[in-house]
Amino acid sequence: MLTRFDWWLILIVILLLALDLTVLTSISPQTVPSQLLFAGLAGVVFLVIARTDYRLWKSLALPLYILSLLLLLLTLGFGQTARGASRWLALGPLQFQPSEMVKPLLVLCFAAWLETPRWRLKSLFLLTAAAFLPIWLIFRQPDLGSSLVLIVAWASLIFAAGLPARIIIVI
Repeated sequence: MLTRFDWWLILIVILLLALDLTVLTSISPQTVPSQLLFAGLAGVVFLVIARTDYRLWKSLALPLYILSLLLLLLTLGFGQTARGASRWLALGPLQFQPSEMVKPLLVLCFAAWLETPRWRLKSLFLLTAAAFLPIWLIFRQPDLGSSLVLIVAWASLIFAAGLPARIIIVI
């Protein structure tokens, strides 16, 4: 199974991690162990996702979308506020930023929904509303950067699915 991986991509990720740890060591050496822990967890998550059949992820698109919305709503209601922004949720001693988890989940959901082209006005409106609801919730935190990343991801996916660029620009 590992022979089908893009080893160049994995090498680039490892080199970026090494650069990250080098810079982090010079800035804040006490955070290096936690960074290594999270990198290890990310590696495990990567392997699990890579070994899972893509049809399973496609069948989970709607539940993952609902989970994304719930996490974003929890952030608005119970998020840790710092510098006027409520972006973090506390889970015991750990804190995490749901908008960072939501980005790949939403890309997965949008890709699953766009797999079969159905460019009727109603379906395009529903997809646009489904995309902009979580984008609006992230923008309300406020997190303009993550909102813009999702807008670009959404536009890229509907362009890749075959919607003409002139319609995307109008939307």
